[in-house]
Amino acid sequence: TFNARKLQTRNMKKFYLSLIFAAAFASCTSNNTYTITGKFENYRSDMVWLINRDGTIDSVATADGSFTFKGTVDEPMFAYIVDNPNTRGANLTCRFLLEPGKMKMSDMLDYETYVMYGTKTNDKMAAFAKKELELTRYYEENEEKEGIQAEVDEQYTAMLTDGVKDNYDNLFGLSLMSDLSYELAPETVVEMLDRFSTEMKQNSTWTRIMSAAEKKMKTSTGKDYIDFSQESINGGMISASQVIGESDAKYVLIDFWASWCGPCMGEVPYLKETYSRYSKKGFQILGVSLDQNGDSWRKAVKDNDMNWIHVSDLQYWNNAAAALYGVNSIPANFLIDCRTGKIIATSLRGANLEKKISELLD
Repeated sequence: TFNARKLQTRNMKKFYLSLIFAAAFASCTSNNTYTITGKFENYRSDMVWLINRDGTIDSVATADGSFTFKGTVDEPMFAYIVDNPNTRGANLTCRFLLEPGKMKMSDMLDYETYVMYGTKTNDKMAAFAKKELELTRYYEENEEKEGIQAEVDEQYTAMLTDGVKDNYDNLFGLSLMSDLSYELAPETVVEMLDRFSTEMKQNSTWTRIMSAAEKKMKTSTGKDYIDFSQESINGGMISASQVIGESDAKYVLIDFWASWCGPCMGEVPYLKETYSRYSKKGFQILGVSLDQNGDSWRKAVKDNDMNWIHVSDLQYWNNAAAALYGVNSIPANFLIDCRTGKIIATSLRGANLEKKISELLD
């Protein structure tokens, strides 16, 4: 989903840091040299750094913010030019694809973020960054407009889709696919992944996305639910089959959440309203927390009067049930028909949850 408020802060140095990874294929060109020139406006330090996820690749002195990097690269990789080798302290950043060729950093998108030009893929990345910024500004100008979030979400998903389709042969396309995979049905994700080049299919990120999509296909609508057992918030172990097999249970929502997840807590009022209205008619919720601090988990449940069934193994993103269901973002949920054991709906957010349950139980 397009996170306009996050982009509004333009803290892209952190947003994109999670996407920096080394490529897993060798360059086919015999000329593996690169030259990067650029200038950080209003820059007062005397050094800039070229880094990737493994650390510093190079550093050079600046002249009034201007710099030049020269070197060789055996395989394309995502990298940063920053004004501080400690990325948490960096104020000026440029994310780009480090590859052979002549590149120039220019076009300050906002007060701290720059883009790179000079190679085919970096030109495409710069064009995408500008479209992303335009969409952010459109959201800001129309924030009070009814339905603006859904409209912008749709546009952003379309941008990601077009970006992937135009970059099946490079790492930029793969990084966009990583974002897009959260928005699409797993069957669609697998279909798009199959279109990537042979080289890209050797990349660990391609493998990760494919593995997650295959797991999601096992828990898509129409599939049997997968049983699991975790410790109850009240002590003792509770399995999904126990909850689904309760004599008065007709529909069970397996809800993955965490107390530290803002969007998850934003869903709580909808969960409470639906549970309050339909629990006596056969609707039950099995909350699976991705917390790792038991006190935080219990406090959130108590303070928010989340009076349904709660379990967790307190393993954060390594939660065993989340792994079974292919959950790689939260909130996430799966609605189970207790009579058949089938998953009949997924990702019921906001008012859509009560709408679905009302269709089933009213």
